[in-house]
Amino acid sequence: MRNVLVTGASGFIGTHLSSKLLEKKEYNVVRISRSFGDIAEESTWKKFPICGTIIHLAGQTFVPDS
Repeated sequence: MRNVLVTGASGFIGTHLSSKLLEKKEYNVVRISRSFGDIAEESTWKKFPICGTIIHLAGQTFVPDS
């Protein structure tokens, strides 16, 4: 089983993509949302399991910050 980490998993695209990946039995999907912390910080990444694939969908929702 292949580990796939999805950042922004609570967003519109992340929610739908995660659901589709979970339908396939060959993937173990690790959903990452804001509750894990700021992904710009190295300490946050140390909390995540080792994954073969990372799909980065996280972003700032407040336009001036992005």
